[in-house]
Amino acid sequence: MSASFRLKRVQRIKERLEKKRKLELGALLQEQELQRRSLEEARQLLCEMNERAGEEMAAGISSDRWTLVNAYLEWQELNIRRRSAKMELLQEPLQKARERLVEAGRDRQAFDRLHERWQEAWLREEAHAERVVLDDIGLREAWQRLDHTRPGEERAKSKTLGSKRSGR
Repeated sequence: MSASFRLKRVQRIKERLEKKRKLELGALLQEQELQRRSLEEARQLLCEMNERAGEEMAAGISSDRWTLVNAYLEWQELNIRRRSAKMELLQEPLQKARERLVEAGRDRQAFDRLHERWQEAWLREEAHAERVVLDDIGLREAWQRLDHTRPGEERAKSKTLGSKRSGR
């Protein structure tokens, strides 16, 4: 194509912005996944420790040991609450990142549609210009076939016709 889309730079900016928004969302999703795994591990550890504490209670546990185990279990529960709170805090930035990505995608798609429409219009113009040239060529050839002359011979033939008529 010899012509260029005037909004190509803006279209590229919109494409880069969409990629940036995807990366932002991806980073937040990775953070969420890390927090989810960490929370799950903490919950599993708490369950295991509760089972051990129950076993130790059944076997008879010293009060000092029980105090330590109980403190650890409370700390682990606090840890789980903190991790759950972090997960909750991630929800709003994730939602905003999703919305920004959707908006960036819409903007890019709008410029893609503009570019497609521009291409279609440009192709129609080119096809029209080509048809005009081909029609002109076809008309010249048809005219020449009707006269049975070549382009340079037209004048000579019309002059000879005119001189024959005037000579009669």
